[in-house]
Amino acid sequence: MRPRKRSRTDTCTSTATTITELRRLVAAAGVGVLTLAAGCRPDRGAAAPIVAAPVSPASGPDVRSVAPAANLSGEETPDPVQFIAWNINAGTGENDQQLPFISEVLRGLSEIELVALVEAEPGWLSQLENAADASGRDFGLATGEHGCDLRIALLFAADRWEWLGTEEVTGVAQSRCARAPLAVSLRDRQSGDALEVVVAHLYRGRGDEGERRRAEEADALAAALSRTTRPVLLLGDLNADCPTATAPRGCAAAFDALIDGGLRWHEPVPRSETTCRHDMTDMLDLVFSARLPDGWAVTTSVVHESMFCEQMARGAHYPIRGELTFGSPLDDEAER
Repeated sequence: MRPRKRSRTDTCTSTATTITELRRLVAAAGVGVLTLAAGCRPDRGAAAPIVAAPVSPASGPDVRSVAPAANLSGEETPDPVQFIAWNINAGTGENDQQLPFISEVLRGLSEIELVALVEAEPGWLSQLENAADASGRDFGLATGEHGCDLRIALLFAADRWEWLGTEEVTGVAQSRCARAPLAVSLRDRQSGDALEVVVAHLYRGRGDEGERRRAEEADALAAALSRTTRPVLLLGDLNADCPTATAPRGCAAAFDALIDGGLRWHEPVPRSETTCRHDMTDMLDLVFSARLPDGWAVTTSVVHESMFCEQMARGAHYPIRGELTFGSPLDDEAER
């Protein structure tokens, strides 16, 4: 699916959350440096694709005003990529009061270049993209078509990433209204390297049956991701019910299925629960990768700020913030 570009008109409503509070959010994350700002402004080759269903084509992002950085020489290293993964807990229309707060957060993340969102209402997508644009740079938006009343979405900074394609990974979700994992192929404008960014939301059910279905979805997802030759960054609410004390092995069947399928978990520092529920101390929102070239590294942390519990509905999630750093540009043309 070619990501859609909507009007840049900022329709987001101001909230009591201030930019000062958002700066405290970043300080708590402890990964890299993030500048928070307010205000508005406006393929070489191919790797083996993930076996998936392409999303219906739509108009592409408006990148006419984008001035991408020049490709780096083989002796230089691209700038690190800052990313956020966040289950925004839309609640199928019941939590519209959360939208102004979510938009305010997105407007303040000017250094973020990838924003993975889970449980986004289709009616919210335009406002979320406008809010990201209001951070001071243009964003493209890729979304899936499955999920009944909710969607998975990826916002990407158009001056950093060239969009190559979007697919929904088939054979993973086990119910009609489940959200199929979204695989977005991007090329780094600095290095020329391609990356598969996969956003997923695995089955939530509790008990043995929930654990079984979630593990089956994780196993199918790992198998699908093994069929691409590009580096993979997997983000999202994986519902692995992974206790902070027992990871990385033996904490949950779904977690182990991803590890056994060749993915690597990037442990948040420090370890922390990822939801606001006092009865749930597990890490549901996780970051994995596969086939990262030598020299590439991922660090993550949980943005454990009380305002996400105060401004969001019951069961709200904390964002996961991370940084992808690079070694020298890839030499293997198969990865491009």
